Amino acid sequence: RRLVFSGDLGQPGRPIVRDPVRIEQADVLLVESTYGNRLHRPMAETVDELVAVIDTTLRRRRGNVIIPAFALKKDYPSCQVRATAPELACPYEPWLAFGLMGGALQPQGHVQIITNLVDFGMGLQEAGDAARWEHDGGCEPTNKLGDDCNVGTGKVMLERGLADAAAELEARGYTVECCEANYGGYQAIMRDFDNGTWIAATEMRKDGSADGY
Repeated sequence: RRLVFSGDLGQPGRPIVRDPVRIEQADVLLVESTYGNRLHRPMAETVDELVAVIDTTLRRRRGNVIIPAFALKKDYPSCQVRATAPELACPYEPWLAFGLMGGALQPQGHVQIITNLVDFGMGLQEAGDAARWEHDGGCEPTNKLGDDCNVGTGKVMLERGLADAAAELEARGYTVECCEANYGGYQAIMRDFDNGTWIAATEMRKDGSADGY
């Protein structure tokens, strides 16, 4: 008997990532629910849409474009728009790749890491060590309020380092809990352009390790 366990199989014909291997037979199939029943559209349509979004953002709205990546240079295929619109090419050097696992905490944790790095000027390890918060409840796929998701503001869970903020949050109408929550797991690698080196960081709340060789 054959059991197949897989995430998103991806698309063929990518310039960096290897083509997925077609699975011809399985007795039991387990796939992630997010992409398990999704049929990808042709790559040409995706590139056209990307070009249109970049063009609208840069030229019409005079804004900025941020392309998130799970690994350094893995998002470089996004820059293949140069073949369609050379004036929108993006020759850049990757600066940072990081992840903060933890289910519904992931997007919240990512915002906190970037805020710590950019707004507060923390170092890479310091940005992960800083106390975190988590909001639970509200109209989102992972909410626990069901049909009542429009009622109330959910609750904010604070790590001990943020306990002093509880009174201010409660004054603004939030339900606050301290000091146990899902604070995720953080890993990161960043380029030091001044010294031509790489900096790594890991989660102090777990048994991670950041090593170089």
